[in-house]
Amino acid sequence: MADRYQMWLCSQIQEPSVISALLARFGSAEELFRRRRELPRLSVVPEPLRAKLADAACDAALERLEQERNRCQISFVWKEEPGFPKRLLPLADCPYGLFYQGALPDDARPALAVVGARSCGHYGAEMARCFARELAVLGVSIVSGLAMGIDGIAHRAALDAEGKTYGVLGSGIGTPYPRENWSLYYRMLDEGGGVLSEYPMGAPALKYHFPRRNRLISGLSDGVLVVEAREKSGTLITVDHALAQGREVYVLPGRLTDVGSAGCNRLIQQGARLVLSPEEIAEDILRTYSPSAAGAAAPPERELLVTRETSGTPEPRANHKNEKNTLASDEKIVYACLRLDLKHFDAIVDETGYRPSELAGILLSLETGGWISQPAPNYYAAVYQK
Repeated sequence: MADRYQMWLCSQIQEPSVISALLARFGSAEELFRRRRELPRLSVVPEPLRAKLADAACDAALERLEQERNRCQISFVWKEEPGFPKRLLPLADCPYGLFYQGALPDDARPALAVVGARSCGHYGAEMARCFARELAVLGVSIVSGLAMGIDGIAHRAALDAEGKTYGVLGSGIGTPYPRENWSLYYRMLDEGGGVLSEYPMGAPALKYHFPRRNRLISGLSDGVLVVEAREKSGTLITVDHALAQGREVYVLPGRLTDVGSAGCNRLIQQGARLVLSPEEIAEDILRTYSPSAAGAAAPPERELLVTRETSGTPEPRANHKNEKNTLASDEKIVYACLRLDLKHFDAIVDETGYRPSELAGILLSLETGGWISQPAPNYYAAVYQK
C-alpha cells in the first residue's frame, strides 16, 4: 500500500521527471519529506515549487491531505504497487501515482479510448453512442475524459450497455469538470467503473492540465477512436500521444463540408485507420485477449437485443436489413429524408410534401419502431443502422 509520503509527493509535484530526480537523490518520498528544507538549493526543483515544498507548514498539509482523502473516500496508488495500471508503466512520462475513486481499469480486459468534439453534431453523437455501446457489449472497457460532447456520450453508452467505463480528469478527484457531468461521474462509480487523476484532491481544472491528461486516456487504452474533431482540435493531442505510445488510431469519416469532421478526414488522409463498424475495432482489440478476459466473446443476438431494449435509446430491430423492406412506402420516403442529417419537422414537411398531420403519424411510427430518434423537440434523425 502506498504510504502517506508518496501521496504527499504526488500531490505537490505532477512532473514525473522532477519526482524521479528527487527520489534518485533522497531515496524515498519519506526521506524527501524529512529533508525538505534542502530543496531550495536544488536546481531540479522548479522555482515556484521550492518554497512550497520546503515550507514547515507541510506537516499540517500532510495531515489535511490525509483527512480529505479519508473524508472523500479517495484511493491512491503508487506506480510500483501491483494495482497500478500496467499499460501506463512503459510511458516515458508515466505518473508516479494516481488518485482515484471507484475502480481502476482492469489490465486483463481490453480497453478503447473514445474521444472527440465537445460541441459535437448529431452524427458524431450517434456514432459515439453506437460504437461505445456495441464495444461495451463485447466486453471492451471505454475510456474517455468525462468532458461534454463525445466523452460524456461514450461513457453513458457504455453504462447503458452495462459495460465498464473509466474517466480521466484534468482536475482533482472529487472536483469533476464540467459540473454538468457530476451525475455521470457518480453513476460511473455506482456501476463498477472509476474516475482517476494524477492531480490531487481539490486541484482546479486548469487549461494546461488537459493536454497532459490526454496522454493517460490513450495510455490506458489499446487503441483510440476519434469520432468527430475539427482541423485544430484538442482531440488531436490525444491522437499524438496515442501514436507516440504505439496505440492504434481509428477514425470515423465525415462529410467534406462538415467543419466538425475536418480533423477526422485529415487524419484518414495522413494514414489513420478508417473504420465503418464497431466490429472492425473489436476484431483488432479482442484478438489478443481470451474470451474470459474480455468479459465474453460476441454475445448471442438475443442478449444483445436485451441490452438495447434496456438502454433507454431506441434502436433498430434485429435483422433490420430485411425488415427495412417491410416499411410502408411513406415511411421509406421519410426515413430516406432523415438519413443524412438532423432535420426539423418543418423541413421534413417541405422535403416530403406530406401534410403536417400525415407526417406526425409517420414519424411516430418510425420512432416507435426504432428507425429514428428525436434528439430535441421537433428535430428528427435516422438511428444508425449497422
